[in-house]
Amino acid sequence: MNSVLRTVDLSTEVLAPVIVGAVMTSFGLMVGGIVIAAWNVGSLLVEYGLLHHLFYSNPHLQKSKGKVNNEGGSGEGEENIGPEGDKSSQELPDMEAERQRRREGQGMSRALERLTVAWSAWRAYMHHPVRNAGLGLALLFMTVLAFDNYSRAFVYDSGVSETVLGLLTAVASLFGIFGSLAFPVLRKKVGLVKTGLVGFCCETLCLTLCVASVFAPGSPFDASAILYGPITSGKAPTLPNAPAIPAASPPTPQYGFNASSVLSDSRSLVVDFNSTLEEQLPPDLDSVGGVQEEEEEQDFTFVILFLTGIITSRFGLWLADLTVTQILQEGVEEGQRGAINGVQSSLNQSLDLLRSVLLIILPRRETFGFLVLLSFLFVSMAFLMFASYVRTFLINSTKPAAVPEGHQLKPADV
Repeated sequence: MNSVLRTVDLSTEVLAPVIVGAVMTSFGLMVGGIVIAAWNVGSLLVEYGLLHHLFYSNPHLQKSKGKVNNEGGSGEGEENIGPEGDKSSQELPDMEAERQRRREGQGMSRALERLTVAWSAWRAYMHHPVRNAGLGLALLFMTVLAFDNYSRAFVYDSGVSETVLGLLTAVASLFGIFGSLAFPVLRKKVGLVKTGLVGFCCETLCLTLCVASVFAPGSPFDASAILYGPITSGKAPTLPNAPAIPAASPPTPQYGFNASSVLSDSRSLVVDFNSTLEEQLPPDLDSVGGVQEEEEEQDFTFVILFLTGIITSRFGLWLADLTVTQILQEGVEEGQRGAINGVQSSLNQSLDLLRSVLLIILPRRETFGFLVLLSFLFVSMAFLMFASYVRTFLINSTKPAAVPEGHQLKPADV
């Protein structure tokens, strides 16, 4: 089911840009915006209808956890029939009042209670056998090696057009679809944990191309830019034609001033302005109104390596994602699923926030290579974390099951 839903999700990422682009091209931006808004409203109604049907078709979903526990323990209370049972029922309000007074006496604030619950959830997560698998998934969120807004801006600034970038995004989604379709097949062949190991390994190997792109010809990476941060761009700088500086006309002498001295000062001021302007212009600008033609064509080797690594890594990424999701569903007890999944979601968002913070610290194009290297480091750490989980899982699965005391096999009497 997870692989089917993931395939549907990735298929929409392929079809949506094509359909929306065709509508906007044929009918304009206004019609395209109306179509997108209508689709969102229609999807909302469909989703609400499905959730409504699911909720009322399953009676267990209509009962809170407290009510279910009370109903589960009602059978034992029914056995206390008679005077003792009546006495215990009469003492229930007094016990509840005592508990309420005890809670008020403790004086624990709501914030402290939430911290206590959060601490318990984190403690349960860190001591759970699926911890390393979940940490491996969370580390994948600290990456710029994906088709998000950050990498798109970098690629576009490197000279790739919007049309080509949209097509490459669709190709990356196709690789993700291949990964989601291969998940059930690989699981039947090699098992769940080994399928995840294949996914993490494939993603790490593919992203080595992105690391190579940092040092490839044409790469804007500049390690010294982290100190002084030169402002440059991947495209040829263009400036609008500056208005011509009018020639200074000799002023008319007034109030006894010397006209020749004023004219000399004006000419020297124009010369100083021109020399200062030439010093501030970029080296590829020969004048205020013109741009020198590029002597050499831009080298796209680093862009090709960068995009190839991202596109091919989608196969392993979705294999790893589906595997860890399945492990969290199957390997976590029902009573702990809320706490474990809540901590997992918090870890994912925290690593994603760390990526945004690093982009704020290193916003320049020349320093994007540092983010690529850091992303590859985190992906490699994710691979190692999941590999440690696989090792522990295989060791525990090969151990013989413990036989309860008193149930050991005894030799049969002859």
